This record gives sequence, structure tokens and C-alpha cells, in this order.
Amino acid sequence: MSQARVHGLSALQPTPSLGIESRKVTKMEVIGLTISIASLAGLFQTAVDRFQYVQFAKSFGAGFPDQLSEIGQFLSATHAMGRNSRTG
Repeated sequence: MSQARVHGLSALQPTPSLGIESRKVTKMEVIGLTISIASLAGLFQTAVDRFQYVQFAKSFGAGFPDQLSEIGQFLSATHAMGRNSRTG
């Protein structure tokens, strides 16, 4: 008697196929795959947006802090003029 026969198995018995064709795809697997694809698409879009922000920030160059302080001074002066016109 062979070793496989001792355990109640036939040595010539075919092994079950593990491919997709051997089982049905469940609804939950389809939903999970759909959610995964949507998540990857969202992640890719976020990465593209962040890359555009970096490119936009690089376009300002080294003079950006000076430009920002000029804008701040302009806004402060405009606010002061508006405040003085209301009080005076």
C-alpha cells in the first residue's frame, strides 16, 4: 500500500485548479477592486496636484519674500488709509 493510500488519498487524484475560472468572483471582490482603483486614481491626482504646487512655488524664485513684504506693506497702508478716512 502506498503512502497516499494510507491517508485516504489517491496518488492519481488531480489537484484542484486555483485559477479564476475555477471559482466565481463575488460581489464583494468586485466592489473591493472598484474602490481600490478609485483610491489609486485619487492618489495619483493628489500627487499631480502637489507636483504642480512645487513647480508653481519654484517659479517665484528667490525674490518671493521681498514681493511678499511689499504686498504686506501695501495692504497695511491701504488698511490704514481706510481706517483714517472713517475716523477723520
